[in-house]
Amino acid sequence: MENKNIIIILSIVVVILAIVASLFILDINPFDPYKDVDANYVYAPIGGEKVRFTGTYLGPDDGLFNFDQKRGVIQVGSSYVIINTDKVQGLEGKTITVEGYFVNDKTEGDVVYINNKPVYGEHFCLEKVVSSKNPTNNNDSQNSVDKKSSKSTSSEKSESWESIGSYSGSGTGSESITIPAGKIKIELSAYPIKNYATNHLYVTGSNGESAGVDWGSTSAVETRSDSLTYTSSSEETFDIDYYETVNWEVNIYRYQ
Repeated sequence: MENKNIIIILSIVVVILAIVASLFILDINPFDPYKDVDANYVYAPIGGEKVRFTGTYLGPDDGLFNFDQKRGVIQVGSSYVIINTDKVQGLEGKTITVEGYFVNDKTEGDVVYINNKPVYGEHFCLEKVVSSKNPTNNNDSQNSVDKKSSKSTSSEKSESWESIGSYSGSGTGSESITIPAGKIKIELSAYPIKNYATNHLYVTGSNGESAGVDWGSTSAVETRSDSLTYTSSSEETFDIDYYETVNWEVNIYRYQ
């Protein structure tokens, strides 16, 4: 019988230890008397309940109508909390996490003046400032992202092939075009007449650059294409020569 009681006691101890270990693993402190609350709770608090919340300390009351204890205001969401200021000296504008309790349940609240403007809130007995930090400036962060994005977009735009000319036609003939200085790409394509002759589209430049397509008497009747790329510090003249084509096209691009 005695051994059976010992086994029962040991089993209970093991269960208790397992529960405590689980709470610590889940970062739940079973001995913490403070309850973490949010803006919804702050708007309608329960008097006397020990709570913990995070907000922005706006600063102390201007003192216009307060001749007793100096008071201050913490903003939590869209709600305001009136606190004693003895533990928040020098924390104006910072995001702070505090522990304490509200003096009363939700009432009509009281008023303090911040920058000569009335702020209404519930009284909170601040017992401890757990942590404080500078607030994150989302606008600056967003501006930085926007500037980087704008810079990246601008960079990509300045390093792309931009169309500066397009020529097309059909049949047989020739024409000359002038191409400005820069890094240039010429793309051409043509479709021949089915006449078993030697059809072609040739582009030849004054700088010696050339590209073209042609078909022999036994070639498949199909669209063919070619291209060339060059860099020049001055404008160049190119001759387009075409023979027995259904259609042809020459497109000019500059890298800019």
